[in-house]
Amino acid sequence: MNFTNHIRWVVPLCHHDRCRSSGRRGASKEYSMYCHQAIENKLGTFILSKSQIANLAECFRKSMLNRLNGSESSLKMLPAFLDKPTGEERGRCIAVDFGGSKIRLLIVHLKGHREYEITKEHTFLLKDPHNRYNFTTASTTGSELFAFIVSQIVDFIDDNSIYPLGHTFSFPTLQRSSNDRSPAKSR
Repeated sequence: MNFTNHIRWVVPLCHHDRCRSSGRRGASKEYSMYCHQAIENKLGTFILSKSQIANLAECFRKSMLNRLNGSESSLKMLPAFLDKPTGEERGRCIAVDFGGSKIRLLIVHLKGHREYEITKEHTFLLKDPHNRYNFTTASTTGSELFAFIVSQIVDFIDDNSIYPLGHTFSFPTLQRSSNDRSPAKSR
């Protein structure tokens, strides 16, 4: 969306076409000032005070706790079966972010005191834009997909170190234990 269309979307009251079609030179300036004020008014509704942000965060936290405890909540959450990190973890690890069409690999140096540094990063697609491979089809087996991911990880690591590996899925999964999960069915 270009800027003009964005402005028309944000401020539909602007009647931008009237500015051009009126034929009067001063009308364009009048409408420009009107549009500027209308934009300021609309954008002001998106600005939250610190107390509003704190309230929103507290409501979100309560909704998460309600869902985790089995109570009514608008959030969809699944149990993870893992301990929360303490922030004191140390060492280097590989993080794998498994998205729907791409995978992101990171080597992360955990420094303790809730500090970390990403020392290396690589993203690759599961479907090659030049049609050399496609691991997004329903006919792709789990073995084929994970063999491809492992080959990417092997190429990503430039030394013979052994790294702990953590991963995330960017789609819902049903987890029955810390090492047993399957994709969740859409509802």
